[in-house]
Amino acid sequence: MPDRWLVVFDNVDDSRQISKWIPSSGDCDIIVTTVDGTAYGLAKPIEVEGFERRESLEYLNAALETEEMAPSQTLVLGDLAKTLGDWPLALSMAANYISNSSLRLAASTQKYLEILASNMISDVSSIPEGYPKTLGAAILTAISTVKSGDRTEEFDAPLAAMAVLSAAAYFAERDIPLNLLLASALLEPASTENSGLVGALQFENFEIETASIVLILRRSSLVVRHRSSALGNSDEFMADRLTINAITQLVVRGYLARNNSDDRILKIISDSSYHMNRCLAHALDEQLFERVQQLEAHADRLATHAEENRICSIPTVLLAGNLAGACRVRGEFARAKGLLCYELAQLETISSSERSGVEDRPNILVAKVYVQYLEAALECDDPTSVLVQIGEFGCEILKELALGVSDMRAFEAQVEAFSAVLETCGKRRAEPAFLRLRESIGRLAVRELDGLTSVISRISELIRTGDDDTEALRLIASIEASDPPLPVRFQAPGLRAETLAWAGDFEGAAVALDQMMSIFEVNQVFVRDAVVQLHNIGWAAAKDLQNERARALLATVLGHSKIRLDKGDADDVSRYLALRSWLQVANGGP
Repeated sequence: MPDRWLVVFDNVDDSRQISKWIPSSGDCDIIVTTVDGTAYGLAKPIEVEGFERRESLEYLNAALETEEMAPSQTLVLGDLAKTLGDWPLALSMAANYISNSSLRLAASTQKYLEILASNMISDVSSIPEGYPKTLGAAILTAISTVKSGDRTEEFDAPLAAMAVLSAAAYFAERDIPLNLLLASALLEPASTENSGLVGALQFENFEIETASIVLILRRSSLVVRHRSSALGNSDEFMADRLTINAITQLVVRGYLARNNSDDRILKIISDSSYHMNRCLAHALDEQLFERVQQLEAHADRLATHAEENRICSIPTVLLAGNLAGACRVRGEFARAKGLLCYELAQLETISSSERSGVEDRPNILVAKVYVQYLEAALECDDPTSVLVQIGEFGCEILKELALGVSDMRAFEAQVEAFSAVLETCGKRRAEPAFLRLRESIGRLAVRELDGLTSVISRISELIRTGDDDTEALRLIASIEASDPPLPVRFQAPGLRAETLAWAGDFEGAAVALDQMMSIFEVNQVFVRDAVVQLHNIGWAAAKDLQNERARALLATVLGHSKIRLDKGDADDVSRYLALRSWLQVANGGP
């Protein structure tokens, strides 16, 4: 073993990425190359400057393939290098523009400088400290060149290239899988939902001119393409990759923010997250751990941008879960737990958002996250009391989900998975609470759910026909005595209130209504179900509005319903307005 070490971390975007790899002892020098020199505490900064002027001229001479330059050419290119601060990336972009121009060297250089001046931005926040503003202008000039490229009726290559560049700005800068990037930029999620393809999309299956898109970006020095032979990289999906400079990403993101709405940024990140989820979940399921490791940096960067832009969508939420899966593969259970906790919080935000259109009823995804969360907490050696609390939350979610599940096979799989984790917790911690929780979800077997659902259907039929109120009340009492899941717990007194109202017992119905709302107020879930049940009770009361107690019952129903109508649909609003109108007439109103 050597006595002295040199460790180099190249092109680091976030200091947290390397913290666990920095040696804590020994004689070691560490070099970190980064565009963010402010995040490394006591480290000694070494500013890396551009070329010397002589190097700039040599580079431009080689890039433009000019012969021995005349003094006039040296003067022209020297002015260009001076304007660009002798930065290699800017020089490369300028050389690409000039070499693709039909004008002579002096004229094309002058035209480039004019365009460069027009692209100089006053907002320099996208240019790291120590870099010239002209570098940002050079990148914007390259973007303008891409946008003004040739189009055909069959294919708008510049538009496609800009879409790819926009998506690339939110990935990690190195080794972006080309097929994943193309999918993120050009394939609407809905177009691949039922395509029959799983995991990594191969673009041989789609009519997209991959080569022309990449060539446009390469000619402007915006990306670099890497290809590995099958021998060099056994994973064909990862063999074709693009790399984009970190400063180019910063400038592109700034350009997008200035020229697009927040919804556009949301779509870029959400669509990229959707396709990343497909690839990462497939790699995890197939145990392609090398691919998982390569994809993780890009998934992590997308998740960071989603959080920074306060984007909360199903694809970005799922991305946190898949990242947690990647962390668990490496044994990083603490980070996995943090990501899963974030995922649960985001799911709660989505469920309560009016824009999301997501119903109040928890779905399979939430149940799945609780399974993973409990596993991660167990591996992190969290206190038993915390594990029991997580277990209780997860079991409650499964009970809530039980009567509204559309995919029974997926539901059964989550019940089985959660039961297995609870069993493991019980064995490791010798805590009887885990056995109790396991038994409680064991009652969610399909046959028992079917039986409970059939009883509720029978009660609803008896209420509708009015054939036997006594039998309906008996069945309701039997359900309440069986310790049912939460939705049935408040639905049962609601059904009793409805039955009693139809029977003319408005006082008893009012008592049952109070019981229903007391259960609902504690849990605040299934708001739409509660509104529907309230209106059913109100409908029963409305048949006898000459009765003062019936009017009082209907007034109470409308009071509870009014403050929750935003969670209902058009039919709920119509029923509310009809019931309110009838009550106003009964009370002598217009």
